[in-house]
Amino acid sequence: MNPMLETIIEIAGAVPAFPELAEDWPTVALEAVMARSPDVIVLPAGADLPARDALADRPGWRDLAAVREGRIVEIDADLLARPGPDLGRAARVLREGFSAIASGSP
Repeated sequence: MNPMLETIIEIAGAVPAFPELAEDWPTVALEAVMARSPDVIVLPAGADLPARDALADRPGWRDLAAVREGRIVEIDADLLARPGPDLGRAARVLREGFSAIASGSP
C-alpha cells in the first residue's frame, strides 16, 4: 500500500484493509474486499469516479455491510492522490468521517 495513504489512514484513527500489499496503487479484486468485509469504505470522490449511491447498485459492493449500512467516507480524490500541504486536511476529513460513523451518524 502507498505509505502516504497508509499514514493518512492511521493518523485518522483507522487501519488499512490491505496493509500487506507492497505496491503503491494496487488493484484489489472485489472478492478480496468482500472477504475482508471492511468496517468502512473510503471512497475517493471526483468527476470521473462513482458516486456513493452508485455502490449500492453494484453487484458485490451492495453485499458489503459497510455499503448497505452507509458506512462510506467520501473524500476528494485529489486530497489522497497528491502529496503536499493538504495531507493534514485529508487526515482530518477521514477522521471526521470515521468519527461520524462511530457515533452512529454515517
